[in-house]
Amino acid sequence: MKARIAQLIAQAQAPPSVENLREDLAGRIFEDIQARRLYTYKEAAALIGCDPETIRVHARGFPIIKRTKPHKIPACVLGLIVKTRLLAA
Repeated sequence: MKARIAQLIAQAQAPPSVENLREDLAGRIFEDIQARRLYTYKEAAALIGCDPETIRVHARGFPIIKRTKPHKIPACVLGLIVKTRLLAA
């Protein structure tokens, strides 16, 4: 069992970190925050037409504002989630 767990951990892909963001994405996130274009998981799910839990799971590894409750997703990041995760699923 320990060997299988070690194998699964070795195969797991690391989510993109905030430090690896391109400068244009960081700028767009800042603009979204300034313009208050932020969505909660429920609002994002209503826009896309899926369950809020689905958005939460697919948003792992993306820059989400976690200092507020409920957590907020910038509009440009929501677009990335839809393009890379939800359309592929």
